[in-house]
Amino acid sequence: MLHTALLTVLLGPLAHAQDAAPPPRHRPPPPELDVTEVALGAGFGFLWVPLRRWNGILSDAGYPEYGPIQITPLSINGDLWANRHVPGFDYLEYTNVGGEGGKDGIDGHKTFLKIQLTELSYGYAVVHTKGFSLVPQAGAGLMHVTQRIQPVGTVAFDDALADPGRSLSFTKTLFVADLGLDISYLAAIGGHDKLGIQTGWRFTLRIGGMVQLFNTGKGDKRWTQEGQPLAGTPDLFIVGPYARIMVFPSLLHRAKHKGRG
Repeated sequence: MLHTALLTVLLGPLAHAQDAAPPPRHRPPPPELDVTEVALGAGFGFLWVPLRRWNGILSDAGYPEYGPIQITPLSINGDLWANRHVPGFDYLEYTNVGGEGGKDGIDGHKTFLKIQLTELSYGYAVVHTKGFSLVPQAGAGLMHVTQRIQPVGTVAFDDALADPGRSLSFTKTLFVADLGLDISYLAAIGGHDKLGIQTGWRFTLRIGGMVQLFNTGKGDKRWTQEGQPLAGTPDLFIVGPYARIMVFPSLLHRAKHKGRG
């Protein structure tokens, strides 16, 4: 009994001290950021569309063929980044390279091909760091295609009145689907202000492909000349890969939040 009492007296304060000791303190993880970015910029790129059938038609009629590449000298592009979600829009014009300069056709005619596209898209960043992002994206839009054959140089007004058929211009409108991949890098400039806003430049390489979904006109109404249906016109099916480089001045806003982005 004496030994038990002695152990209780000696070990009691130590056990009490252990019970009263506070649990180990862990530093909380740094708060995540809710990042919103508005990026509006311009781009330059290429589109490859199969033109073999149309080149055969033009060549058989004695006109210069189209070149193999469609180039857009300037596109207008916008993205809204909400963490990993990236809705956007694009407007661009592709002009054929190679066909316009031809002067060996009938009476010195030349050929033009122009493609205008307005589309909306949505992307999700599967890789999203402070500077680098990898964003698969899908879009759809309205495309306007124009083909034109016209004489080279100046045409006298009296000659145009006497022969209004000297040139031929016909168009069609269609819907396309667009699947692409954005490889994007953000170069921030300086720090953020008291409101959490920061400026920067975003550089994006977009590679992908387009495919025609359907024409807005059916049958002989696919192609029109000055609004009048042009019967018997072969179709030009729009499908092909593209590549485009885009540069965006951007504004970013960073704010703490509890959820995950």
